[in-house]
Amino acid sequence: MNIWVIRPGALGDTVLTFPLLRSIKSSVRDADITLVGSSPYGEIVPVDFGFMPIDHPDLLWMFQSGQKIETLKVKPCDMAYVILKNPDTVVSNLRRVGVEKILSASPIPIAGFHFVETIHAQLNLPTPPRNPILKDPCRLWTENLLWLHPGSGGRAKLAPLKLFRALSVAFKQEIGCHIAITLGEADSHIKFSEDWRPWLEETQAEVLENQSLAKICERMRHARFYVGNDSGISHLAALIGVFSILFFMRTDPLQWAPWAPLDQRIIVDYRDWASGEDKPAWIKSMVDMTLNLTINNNNNTI
Repeated sequence: MNIWVIRPGALGDTVLTFPLLRSIKSSVRDADITLVGSSPYGEIVPVDFGFMPIDHPDLLWMFQSGQKIETLKVKPCDMAYVILKNPDTVVSNLRRVGVEKILSASPIPIAGFHFVETIHAQLNLPTPPRNPILKDPCRLWTENLLWLHPGSGGRAKLAPLKLFRALSVAFKQEIGCHIAITLGEADSHIKFSEDWRPWLEETQAEVLENQSLAKICERMRHARFYVGNDSGISHLAALIGVFSILFFMRTDPLQWAPWAPLDQRIIVDYRDWASGEDKPAWIKSMVDMTLNLTINNNNNTI
């Protein structure tokens, strides 16, 4: 059976869809599953699944309302899972080309539940285990490397750069880690922070800017620790299997934390700490707590 999972979105949205792909594969015998998603992320889709970008010319018919559907160049699926806020047009067009088995779910998580739990409940699938499904056990942690990604999809989601700077200095002093910092296309403003240059000088950090996701995954698999905000790169790190310290500034970690083992991460719920973001004593307190929890490898939400 040929199954399409139609789930466009940002990097984090895409990564959080991977557990659903595995669940469908487990529930539908002999399924050939293809993720129809945002074009930049095809290179990180697990190898046992196919990928088609939603902006491919041969798929545009799915998203066009009220237009005649010409002869299809891509054979439609036998079954579809549609994960969209407004799925009506896609569902209608799939039915017009003969797809009878269509299941739809909203990508908005239910209050008090994780996105992955919400999607699976809507689709009557059992909640999957929190497995790091991008993990390569033969290549994990071969460097004493602390990987930091201080960016995110929006500035409101950023923890203070002072915190990243202080935490990486502490890790380097306590554990002797090599420091690597990634920045994406939307993160260039971070380099204008007053803490940016001192941070690089204090840690002798390696800066990886605007790297492909495939290259980031390849290198990140060797890291010992990861520190980041609620971002797509943080979801990647967690599903690769890197022990992660994650700051949540605005979003609810109960709904949007990476779907990874609880003992593989420290979640810092930053929403209740925002008033202290410029206070040196607060920064020191956060660094001390995070460093202590990480070294002792305990799962906690601060």
